[in-house]
Amino acid sequence: MSATLPPTAPVSPPNPNLDLLCAIGLFMAVNALAMAFQQPITWNDGWGFDDGIFYQQVADQFAHGRPIVGQAPFVYRIGTPVLAAVLAPGNLMLGFKLCNVLANLAATVLMVIWLRRHVPSPALRVGLVALFLTHWLGPVRSVWFYPAISDPWLFAFLFGGLILIDRYRASGSRRDLLLLAALSFVGSAFREVVLVVALALPFAHGPLLPWRGVPAFLRQLRPLTFLPLAAGLLGLLLVRRYVAQENDYAFAATALGWLYAKPPATLLLGVFNAFGPLLFLIVWNWRGAWRHLTMNQHLLVYLAAMVMLAWMGGMDNERLMYWCMPVVYLLLARAVVDLGPTLRSAGLLALLLAGQSLAHRLWWTTPDFVRDDTTSSWLLLAPLGAHVRYLDLLSFHMGHPRCLLTLAQYALFGLVVLEWLRHRASRPVVAP
Repeated sequence: MSATLPPTAPVSPPNPNLDLLCAIGLFMAVNALAMAFQQPITWNDGWGFDDGIFYQQVADQFAHGRPIVGQAPFVYRIGTPVLAAVLAPGNLMLGFKLCNVLANLAATVLMVIWLRRHVPSPALRVGLVALFLTHWLGPVRSVWFYPAISDPWLFAFLFGGLILIDRYRASGSRRDLLLLAALSFVGSAFREVVLVVALALPFAHGPLLPWRGVPAFLRQLRPLTFLPLAAGLLGLLLVRRYVAQENDYAFAATALGWLYAKPPATLLLGVFNAFGPLLFLIVWNWRGAWRHLTMNQHLLVYLAAMVMLAWMGGMDNERLMYWCMPVVYLLLARAVVDLGPTLRSAGLLALLLAGQSLAHRLWWTTPDFVRDDTTSSWLLLAPLGAHVRYLDLLSFHMGHPRCLLTLAQYALFGLVVLEWLRHRASRPVVAP
């Protein structure tokens, strides 16, 4: 007579939304800490520099029903100021905070959804979201230092657009194409940079590489994929008819000026300030990164366009370069997957995470801006401490000697990381 095994309790399947729940939990924790400890900028009564002042003016004009007149290009970015005025017309500073925190929440959720299409590991997805949430220049922490910014909604539109490109690429659905056109139309009123996603769409089916000449390239393009770009340009034109520019700003002249005036060293340091020493994992895995970009050529176009905009878009190298984040973080995930056991070294991981925490200023709040010509004393990948000179955090303003010193530190850090990876990759694999 055989014994019967007692029934076992059913095993609950893993929660498919665990990565999303973790991301929202991290989002709430970072916002709570920033709200508790980050002091807002005091310059110009808390509105900050020119962009904050001009966004405040647009919001105030809309709240009081006056014609919108202001300085270009800020006056054309009416989306965030208008939402701020709608949410809190009697307290515009609160309106900007509410508007941008909601945008950051939307960007966080959309980032998880987008990463699910490319990154198989839930833990790795959560790690990438944590990088996004904790960067001192990222939109989540920046809101509590500089409320009157327009970047939060930009990231929400970028992730939403990339998701729609993936969906259209997989299904060819005209519904997704129309949704992307609507996103480009609306998003153009928040930041012109949203159009980069629409610009990348025609390359989603790979007409660019391998290069077979102009005629073959043109034959492979699909005319309907230009619809979102046309919708975005129409949105820009309608905004320009609704508002009035009161200065002589011209994008082409400004862009050419920055192309010639920006020192290459500051631009390179801006890349490292934006993404930290984890970039060296992508450098080591450059073949895998290039292979991924050539298989997803819209991401290659997106990355190239954003780098060019960072070069010619103004002095905020780090903030502008961070717009490349969706693709750079994806290449970082690709590097982690490709490296596999090579990366499983406690010492190497500790070194990378320590360096990344310095680049992110994870341990310090953002210092207030004051008129002060003294420079910060301690420098290790970035100025150390909470009470440093604000401009020393930015590659364009920190001064050429300190910029070169920081680049030298990154070069030394990179040599150590790459040599460590080379040594581990060359070790023989021991059979279990």
